[in-house]
Amino acid sequence: MKPATKPPTPAVSAPASLPVVLTLTVPAQRRADLPDIYTAEVEQRGRVLLRRHFRRAEDGGTEDVTELVTEILLAKAKGVKDAEQVVQAEQVARVGATTPNQHRAARGSVVGEQTAVAGKTRARALSSLDVIRKRDLLTTRQWEAGDRMAQDAKVVAGAREPKDEAVVVDQNAGRAWEDFAIDAGNRLNLARETCQAMPSYEGTSPWTMVEGVVLLDRAITDIVASTNQNVLRRAKIALRIGLDAVGDVYRLPSAVTRTHVLGADGIPVPMTVTEDLDGLDRQEQQRRMWRSIKLGDRLYVAVGDTMSDLYAVAKTELKRRSNPK
Repeated sequence: MKPATKPPTPAVSAPASLPVVLTLTVPAQRRADLPDIYTAEVEQRGRVLLRRHFRRAEDGGTEDVTELVTEILLAKAKGVKDAEQVVQAEQVARVGATTPNQHRAARGSVVGEQTAVAGKTRARALSSLDVIRKRDLLTTRQWEAGDRMAQDAKVVAGAREPKDEAVVVDQNAGRAWEDFAIDAGNRLNLARETCQAMPSYEGTSPWTMVEGVVLLDRAITDIVASTNQNVLRRAKIALRIGLDAVGDVYRLPSAVTRTHVLGADGIPVPMTVTEDLDGLDRQEQQRRMWRSIKLGDRLYVAVGDTMSDLYAVAKTELKRRSNPK
C-alpha cells in the first residue's frame, strides 16, 4: 500500500498590481486637487517626458500611483461632463417649452408685420432704438441717425481681417467688402468722438446714452439704473443730443431754427433751436418740446415746452453771462 500523498498547497493568487517603491530624483509639485499626490515630469527612453504621479508609501519610500490618479481624474472629468449635459438638457427643455414669440418678448416689445403672403403676418422683436421711436420719443432724423450707426456696427462686426497686401479695386467693378467695412468703422469712430466731445446734460453723457441704446441695445431704464421720471427725462434729452450729433456725422438733413433773443442790453443774440418729440399727451397727440443748441457763440442746451418758455430761460442765461459773479 502506497503511502498517502500530501495534497498540493494551493497557490496564493498575487495582487493585480504591486506598489512600486521608487526614489524620486526629479522635481515634483504637490497637486492642489489631490494634496497627497505629487506630479513630476519623468524622462523616459528617447528623451520623452512623461507625467507621472507619486505618493509617500507606508515604508517611507515613494509609490508610483499614476494609474490610480489617472482613473480619479477621468472620473472627475466625466462627472463635470455629465453635469454639463444635465444643464444643457434643462436648457433645451426650457427652450422647447416656450414659443418663438416668448423668446422675442424677452428682448423687448414684439410687433406684427406683413409678409409677402396675403393674410400672413410674422412677429419681430424691436430693438431698443425702435421701441423708443415707436413711443414717439425721437424724431425721424434722430431715429435714422441711430439706425445708420447700428447698421455700420453690424458691418464692422462682420468684417474680415484685412490682408497684408493692399486691396486693389477695379473702379468699373464696384467696391470691395473691405472698403465698406473701413468706411463704416471710420463713421463709427467719428460719431463716437463727436458725441464724446458734447458736454453732459445735467450730468448725463450723450455718448453713454447713444452707446447704450444704439450699440448695446439696452433700455433707457437699464442704462441709468433708475425709473425716476426726472432721471429718465435727463437721459432722453441726452440721447437726443447725441443722436443729433450722430445725424451730423451721417450728413442727414437738419431741421433747426435760427432765431434771436434780446440780451440784457437790448441787443439781439442769435440762438439755434430744434424741435423734439416727447411722447403722447392725454389726447394721444404727439407732445413737442423745444431745445436750444447754441446761444450766441457758445453751445447751450435748455428745453422748454413752448418757444416762449425757451426764450425766458435763454434770457436768464444771457443775464447771468452779463453779470458773472
